[in-house]
Amino acid sequence: MSALLIVGHGTRDDDGAAEFRKFVRRVESRAVERGVAEAVSGGFIELSPPPLKDAVTELVDAGHRDLTAVPLILLAAGHAKGDIPAALARERERHPGMRTKYARPLGPHPVILDLLRRRLEEYVPDVEPDAVLLVGRGTTDPDANADLY
Repeated sequence: MSALLIVGHGTRDDDGAAEFRKFVRRVESRAVERGVAEAVSGGFIELSPPPLKDAVTELVDAGHRDLTAVPLILLAAGHAKGDIPAALARERERHPGMRTKYARPLGPHPVILDLLRRRLEEYVPDVEPDAVLLVGRGTTDPDANADLY
């Protein structure tokens, strides 16, 4: 069994970063309790503390050598395809003997779409909208653009 490393993008919004850290703690309590992971930590690739390297160090210092990194990112664009794998490669160099597996970004999974629908119903309870506009920042990555579409 490996430790779980949740990788967030990062944000300048303190509340957003706090929500990420709260999410990591919730995943930790459930994953460890259910025997899905030995330990859970989370870090950001930019903008917010804790940085990814600190989360990796926390797990390695606790004796974990097998990490499964899960990007908490919606689409597979530059960060998911390049930045996070590069950061994990740097961490493997910093921590000899550490092994990583890398999960896919969340993507347009039916569970995510259901969560979006439920969130919309929370904020607009008695209205059946004709359409919902989901706005993405955009990317030069054709796969991510196709998934957002």
